Amino acid sequence: MTAAAVSYALGKLDIVLKMGLKLYNVSDEIRLLRLELRMIEGFLRDAYSKRNRNEGVKQWVNEVKDVAYKIEDVIDTFLVDVEGNRRASKFGRLVKKPLKHINLVDEINTIRKTLESIARVRTDLGITNTGADSEANDQVPFRPTRLSDIDDSEVVGLDSEKHQIINHLLDVNESRRTVLSIVGIGGLGKTTLAQKVYKSTELVGKFHCYIWLSISQKFNVNNLLREILYLVEPELRDKTHPIKDDELTIELQNSLTWKRYFIVLDDVWTIDLWERLKIALPDKMNASRVLITTRFVIVAKAADSGTEPFRLSYLNEDESLNLLFKKALPHINLERSTSELDGNSSHQNNKYMLNSLVKYLNPLFGWLRPLVRYLNPLFQWLRPIFYHLSIQKTHDPTYFVQDYLTNIIDVAKQLTRKCGGLPLALIVLGGILSMKECTYSAWESVNNTLDWHDVKTKQCVQVLELSYVDLPNNLKPCFLYFASFPEDYKISTKHVMRMWMAEGFVPKDGRGTMEDRAEIFLEELVQRCLVEVIKKSWNGNCKLCSMHDLIRDMAIHEASEENIFTVFSKAEDANQLVPEIVRRATLQYTTPKFGIRSTNIRSLLFFGQCISDYSGFILLRALTIEHVDLNGQIINKGWLKGLIHLRYLGVRYCKLSDDVFEHISFSSLKNLETLDFKETELLSESLLSLWEIPTLRHVITEEAICSKSKWDHLRNLQTLKWVRLENLPKLEYNINLRTVGIHIGKRYNYESVQQGWQTLKDLLEQTENLVSLSVKVKKGGCIPFSTGGTSELPCHEKIQCLGLWGEWARNVCVLSVEMLPTNLTKLTLFRSKLEHDPMPILEMLPSLRVLRLWSHSYCGRKLTCTKRGFPSLQILELKTLPNLRHWDIQRESMPRLCKLKITTCFELVEFPELQNVPTLQDLTLCNHTRMSEEDDYKIKHILSVRKEQ
Repeated sequence: MTAAAVSYALGKLDIVLKMGLKLYNVSDEIRLLRLELRMIEGFLRDAYSKRNRNEGVKQWVNEVKDVAYKIEDVIDTFLVDVEGNRRASKFGRLVKKPLKHINLVDEINTIRKTLESIARVRTDLGITNTGADSEANDQVPFRPTRLSDIDDSEVVGLDSEKHQIINHLLDVNESRRTVLSIVGIGGLGKTTLAQKVYKSTELVGKFHCYIWLSISQKFNVNNLLREILYLVEPELRDKTHPIKDDELTIELQNSLTWKRYFIVLDDVWTIDLWERLKIALPDKMNASRVLITTRFVIVAKAADSGTEPFRLSYLNEDESLNLLFKKALPHINLERSTSELDGNSSHQNNKYMLNSLVKYLNPLFGWLRPLVRYLNPLFQWLRPIFYHLSIQKTHDPTYFVQDYLTNIIDVAKQLTRKCGGLPLALIVLGGILSMKECTYSAWESVNNTLDWHDVKTKQCVQVLELSYVDLPNNLKPCFLYFASFPEDYKISTKHVMRMWMAEGFVPKDGRGTMEDRAEIFLEELVQRCLVEVIKKSWNGNCKLCSMHDLIRDMAIHEASEENIFTVFSKAEDANQLVPEIVRRATLQYTTPKFGIRSTNIRSLLFFGQCISDYSGFILLRALTIEHVDLNGQIINKGWLKGLIHLRYLGVRYCKLSDDVFEHISFSSLKNLETLDFKETELLSESLLSLWEIPTLRHVITEEAICSKSKWDHLRNLQTLKWVRLENLPKLEYNINLRTVGIHIGKRYNYESVQQGWQTLKDLLEQTENLVSLSVKVKKGGCIPFSTGGTSELPCHEKIQCLGLWGEWARNVCVLSVEMLPTNLTKLTLFRSKLEHDPMPILEMLPSLRVLRLWSHSYCGRKLTCTKRGFPSLQILELKTLPNLRHWDIQRESMPRLCKLKITTCFELVEFPELQNVPTLQDLTLCNHTRMSEEDDYKIKHILSVRKEQ
């Protein structure tokens, strides 16, 4: 991260140099500072390799980072002053300009003195210049005890995966050498699963040679080749003259030529390894196999693009509890005991019946009481023996579990949730609990004090941190940014990527747009299994994502260490705030009892609650407010004034009073790139000044009024939704619009709509990159299509995502293939009120992947999907089709469908023939869906079947 901070600081210095400031030798001072900082940058690589072993080096690295932040703040403050000077009078500019330059020179001289001190300390610490390269990629990572070092008997949830991999390895129909990869984040059990496969008796005698190689981040290919060769030909190890490096490949090829081999490469980090190894591993079509474990999907695909990587998933709650208890109570069989806690077992039913019987028969034993009184002395004599037997009984595992497990099961579930289904975390935690008494209070104490960065549990974090350490410098701040979102939050990837751009984490120069480069950054984090994809968009990109709880904890810790983000998720966090050092802050569902006074703060994110005073943040770049009721909030009327660095303003899913923006002029936000008011009602008139900002890239509102002035300066505008049709501007030059959402009000006259529709055509004629178009008409209105549908619009063939909210004029527009774009990938119809079955038309679209028929989009009674129809469809949603009674699905229809959702179709009398869709994996139904036991065969092949209200 320090290298990234230095890089950003150098970029800021370049900005000032381009301004050509001659007064008071400002340019000369900045050049000298830039040179000294560049020299420091060359020492960071060596410093990072030593910082974990030397506290002094670690402190030196932090001081360099602080200087880089200081440079960034000084330059940005100077730019704010320059902007304010431009708005001043001529006399004011004449007086203030020299003062600003003098202040800048003084600040730079102070920073240079600090750098000189840092340079002297560097020499004492023995830090050498190894070049300005990756700060971490060359350091030898810590290799803690791995999950593979745990006995297989302690691991749960891998038997099914093991058999699937073995079946693939022994597939007689695949004669070529195949490479199967197990992919997942560190600690998920990749190595353990590979070892279970490697040791399996089912593979005995199936291969001529078995080889296991553990790979590290730093590897020597020649050493690996030599090791494989010695394992295949052990006698070569004792030769007097070892084989030369340039002969290893040929020797290994010759040794494996007539052998069927099985090789496991554990923990592969780079594509380069396989590219260099595969040359020496011949493919003689004898069904040889290679098994790879890796954290990166890209490594798996590079090794064998024809074989789908095997992605490990996290353990579910039952599996997590089982694994935790196996480690915490290793001498007790808990499977039967935990099942008895459900309250549904036959044992508990029998116990209840016995207690009831005793209750009713108790009076019959009244005559025995006098006899018991006479025998009491005998019982007193036998009491020590009974006491001894009871002590022995309490040490019996079965008695122990049944008596105490009920008391600890609740806290055990809380502990497993903190582990989030990560096997390594459960094993580490189980080891801690094994040293504690098996009581509620003891386990609750662990639950209350559990800190994954504590010495005892740091092993788990160190495994996860390997993935962070391996990240390139430019990806580290992007990854740590995810720590700013609440736990289990479904993160919009567009939202977070636009914040990256606002922060300057995404370079402005390069191939494609900044959005394209941000997409590449996100994809790499997904490939490295640091971010989980929850939902994909119509084009296959990640739409919603989340972060595993332990990875998030690690990210929060690293973000705090690097002063990237300070997270306030608890009420008591407010008392620990040191306002002067906060650089970025996120407030998550806590009551704010403080005001952030740091003038250097760059980002503020509020979830569920926010502070009311935003003034003084002159360097603020990103402001996000989500799920907050702003009605009645006392917000300073000038809270956006002077924020010339603000690039992202998001007020999403909020209740907003009109007076918050009543007197706001967005034109003061000179560098604003994104305005996101998703599902937040905004006073439309307040947006009129927005269209003066030339840097706008994305504007998302509920219903915006557009300025009638020309938009030819908005060359960077890509997203525009939702805007009123009648207020669309006219353009004379091309702009870069990709996504357009049009809103047509309920009350309108025919002439104004037709005029607006013509303006839309003119607008789209100036747009070459449009891929997504949405048209929304309020209830009671019609979409102003003519007989040609969307074909009458420019960019018709380029549209891939189309959403139509509103009724079609029945006598004018009839659904046909010609009226829809040929390359259409996603189609959403809402309240279209189509009278004829749309499936015979829609199934002819060759690229359609997502189809959503919502809320009275079809008024007929029957849908029919024919053979070979919908060749690319993957997701289908049928929602609120009130008249639908039958859905006929013929064989070989929808050959790629994997997700289906059927909700609020109350008249569907017969369950559809889903057995004709063998690829279907995910089915969601309403509770009211009519389905009998005779229909079970239709869904038995589906992996996940859910019901919702």
